[in-house]
Amino acid sequence: MIQGVEITRLTTHADERGSLTELIRRDDPFFEQFGQCHVSIGYPGVIRGSKNIGVEPYDPADSDEYRISFDSPDIPYSWDISVH
Repeated sequence: MIQGVEITRLTTHADERGSLTELIRRDDPFFEQFGQCHVSIGYPGVIRGSKNIGVEPYDPADSDEYRISFDSPDIPYSWDISVH
């Protein structure tokens, strides 16, 4: 062991689109004034989107996120694939 090194079990959130593993977060007890670092894996052909407009770290126990269908008219984006 290296003195001062802490080993922490990582949490991976996975579904049919891919996975996200949180490496370090600002609310971890050993960090101060740090945002967040994570690894995100998207499976082939999957499009994921999110916009963080908050100022507090994400709390999965008190999530304020919401989802809408990818083809909702509220999302002004063409999902058609074009090959050049």
